[in-house]
Amino acid sequence: MNISVYDKEKFELLRNHYGLIPAQLHNLYLDPNDLEVEHITKAVEKANELGIPIYEIPHMAAAVEVLLNDFLNNGSNHRSRSIKRLNDGWKAFVKFFINEDKWKNHSYIPAKPKAVCDYIEYRYNNGIHRNTLKLELWAIRAVHRATGMPDPTMAKSVESAVGKFITQQALDERFIKQATPLGYDAITLLLQKWRYSCNITTRRNLAFIVTAYEGLFRYSEIANIKMKHLKLRDDGSLLVTLPITKTNHSGDADVVVLSKHTRNLIEEYMLLANISYKDTSEESPYLFKPVSAWGKEIKTNNKILMHNSIMTLLKNAHKEIYKGFDKDEIPKAYTSHSMRVGAAQDMFKRGVELSRIMKAGRWSSSSMPMRYGRGHIADGATTEILQSLFEK
Repeated sequence: MNISVYDKEKFELLRNHYGLIPAQLHNLYLDPNDLEVEHITKAVEKANELGIPIYEIPHMAAAVEVLLNDFLNNGSNHRSRSIKRLNDGWKAFVKFFINEDKWKNHSYIPAKPKAVCDYIEYRYNNGIHRNTLKLELWAIRAVHRATGMPDPTMAKSVESAVGKFITQQALDERFIKQATPLGYDAITLLLQKWRYSCNITTRRNLAFIVTAYEGLFRYSEIANIKMKHLKLRDDGSLLVTLPITKTNHSGDADVVVLSKHTRNLIEEYMLLANISYKDTSEESPYLFKPVSAWGKEIKTNNKILMHNSIMTLLKNAHKEIYKGFDKDEIPKAYTSHSMRVGAAQDMFKRGVELSRIMKAGRWSSSSMPMRYGRGHIADGATTEILQSLFEK
């Protein structure tokens, strides 16, 4: 439908079919030159009051389509990786409508809560993990709200279906898989293997891994560290200001202090790469930079170290650490969260208090660090009880 065309004939059909008066018709009119979410929302509310299927309103389908495409392409304030997840989640939902006989003749936007419930059951039967389902429900929720449509995920029936899904997967012992930890022992080996290499890539990789471990940095945090975010301290440590964090809602930047040993590794990489703390220009602002082929020099292209480069970095570290191991003895590959997981587990092993671990990792709740620490919490109370029992 061309939204620039005022469909008078369809309005006449609406008026005759639903017995609408002119004032009610006016409330349903969407001005194609003034396309905003709130206008669609008001039209939806009015249509619901009058019992009119939303897509029978002139311009509605086209208006929603415009907003939908804009949101999926630009994602409002979402980052690029979040936009990709948003699109993947929404496409999975749309595919369900296209392939299911029961729903293929129905609208997927706005979707009925019953359709979402059926989708949840469909995803369970296909073995999808609950974390994947949560991402897909987030996409469904986000798309409906961005286009002014009623959010079907808010229905009690959907909430109940999600609860049933999670409970059943727990009963099936489908536990959440976490990243392979890259911790103290692995870093000890990498220091022995990589510290005296003359290859810039190798030294950057070592500095990156140790920095990510000590600072419990997420990918988005460490990749966005710029030279201007670093401050030398008199005691030899290095202060890092983090303007971008996942859980920081205060508006104030987070601050992380790195030890003098990690600072030394960073400075050894900087010296080899001819980087200075004074290099704060926008031409090459990032601390961890892309490196040219063969590791001979850094690239001054003003680009962040991309996620695929970090995965290659971690692949090389994994290969180095598990060199000579039998295939069935090698754990799964590292991810960008491996250093964060490894650091949390090492702290739990050493009896560090949960509150300190949460502060170090900038966690706003205890659920994630407790998940990382499962099986590594060294409380020792029951051990002491059993020891006293056996020593009698």
